[in-house]
Amino acid sequence: VILDGRIAGPPPRLVPEHEKALHDLVRRANTERLLVSAHDLSEGGLAAALVQAAVESGHGCTIELPEDEDAFMLLFSETPSRALVSVSVEDVPRLRQLCAQFGVPLTVLGQVGGRRVVVNGIIDLPLEDLEHPYRTVVGELREAKSRSGDTFVIKPKQLNEECGVYGVYAPGEHAAKLAYFG
Repeated sequence: VILDGRIAGPPPRLVPEHEKALHDLVRRANTERLLVSAHDLSEGGLAAALVQAAVESGHGCTIELPEDEDAFMLLFSETPSRALVSVSVEDVPRLRQLCAQFGVPLTVLGQVGGRRVVVNGIIDLPLEDLEHPYRTVVGELREAKSRSGDTFVIKPKQLNEECGVYGVYAPGEHAAKLAYFG
């Protein structure tokens, strides 16, 4: 909620059953080697996850969000029990089966490829323009975490041009709405 120009309000609600369903799905899809990449949306939402995946892999993406919904909320919401995953086109049917089995809605967001991150024409940036700011922030986080003794590791994603980008959302009050948007 934005009040008087400030973001305010209670944090998003975590429903343990929804979180478990998502984790079980991702673990199973990974065991079956369906996932090319996976990223939670807890730090910066979908926009941050897309930028991280693009910069770390060297591949851009084209994403379509519904035009009749608030793009800001869709891109920056840190609502729990959501993940961004990529899979090869031939693995989409099996991922759909697993989503149905675990009760986790699946929404196709777009396609990996090119050298730009494009979202509904709202965002259209070349990877080169994203790399320096991203690496600067990540470097500062790593340095801060190492000073505090916490572990902070980002492993490069091994994406390829043929991967689709999908939003996987656990069922629930907020997630059902987001699953519709994807």
